[in-house]
Order: sequence, then C-alpha cells, then structure tokens
Amino acid sequence: MPVPVFVGAGTGVVVTTGTGTVTKTGCTAGNVLFLHVYEDQLASENSRSNRVNIEALNGVDNADSLYQSGLSVGSGPQVGNHVLFCGRVMADGTCSWDITVGAAGADLTSRIYEFSGVNTGPSIDKIGENLGGSGGGRYRQVAGTNTTPGDAAVVTSGGRELALAFVLLQGQQSIGNFTGETGGDWAEVAEYSHTTGTGCTMQLQTAEMLAPGTIDGGTMTITSAPWGVLGLALFPANPSDTPSVAWLTA
Repeated sequence: MPVPVFVGAGTGVVVTTGTGTVTKTGCTAGNVLFLHVYEDQLASENSRSNRVNIEALNGVDNADSLYQSGLSVGSGPQVGNHVLFCGRVMADGTCSWDITVGAAGADLTSRIYEFSGVNTGPSIDKIGENLGGSGGGRYRQVAGTNTTPGDAAVVTSGGRELALAFVLLQGQQSIGNFTGETGGDWAEVAEYSHTTGTGCTMQLQTAEMLAPGTIDGGTMTITSAPWGVLGLALFPANPSDTPSVAWLTA
C-alpha cells in the first residue's frame, strides 16, 4: 500500500464581506479534500454553502463533513477560530465551497487541499486518525503566542500513513518547515499569506509515516504572533481500493 499523496492546493482566498468562492481545479474523482478556514473572530454565524462537486464522507452529494470544530488562536478581541472541513471529489474537474462573512464581520481566510490514495469510509475516523488526541482521539491541536510555534504530536497506529500539520499564524509572515522533530520529517507543501484585514499565514506540512509511531518535537522560529496547529494522519487506501496487477494487465 503506498502512502497517501498530497496532490495540491487551490488558490488561497480572503473574504472581508459578503460571500467568496474557494476553488481547486483539476481534482480527481474519489480524492479527499480538506477545506482549511480561519476566521479572525469566534463568529459562529459565518457559514459555508453551495458545495460544488464535493460529497460528504457518508456519500451525501454537495455536502461536507466537519473534521474539527475550531481551535482558538490568540486572545481577547483578536482571538480567532481555526477550522477544518472534509469531503470527497464527486467527478473529475473543479471543486469549490462558498464561504460567507456573518453579521460580526469576521474576515475569513481559506484554502482547499487535495489528497489521493486515502482509505475509503463514511466517517472521518475511517480515513484517518490521531490516537491520543482530543475529540475522541481524532485530532491533535496546540496553540500559543510566542516566537517558537511547535508541532501537534501525531501518533500513527498503522504503517504507510501521511501525517498532516495545518499551521495558522495571525499576521503575514514567510515561514519554513518544523525542525528538530523526532519520529519523522515535516516538510512544507503549501503556504498562503495576506495582509488584508487582520492578515494571516496559512501553511500545510506533511510527513510520511512508514511504520507506527509518533512525530513530535518540531518547532519553527517566527516574529512573535498568535499561532495554532492542527494535526492528523491519513490512512492509506484499502487493498480492495487499489487496482490489482491482474486486472490492470487484462
């Protein structure tokens, strides 16, 4: 079984009023999508709608599955919310979500990430894991305000999993990989930042976990800012999901 693969990221989008569309082109049917959202206040009236070519993990068309309901980043009037939603590509082509700023006027920053070779299943615990974390063991999270953001320890119970670290900083900064981690090697695969409104930096790092274990202890150096990291690991596809040599050559 090959390790799941990061396919690519869509265009980063910031919405300060009304509704904006977050898009990824060139998607492949059956691949897994994550919608990464940051709202610069804890504003629950912000919303998603008009999911195009996306189905929830339970197979409902033009829907999605909540993965993580929010990690608070910062404090006081500048506290923000760091959220992940998940879905599958319905057919080859473009996928998109609409995101809408609510009455509180909290700016929204968002991006779509696509992954191939991920296990199938009707719920988030069938496609990935994070043992020992919060929320029923489904995710790990860590946040702070300083110059040395740290990774969220990702624990894998099986082999050939792909660990993910979704990183969020308040404010625009160019950042690099976590360093000093043990159990694996974090590497940046996507980064988006802007100075519109509150401004933020959104990054994804991955690490191949070929055997059961824990990747932890990585840090990076930034100009002091509120930050948050969400961690998880994706299971590889079931053997039954992968074409066999027999019928590939038939």
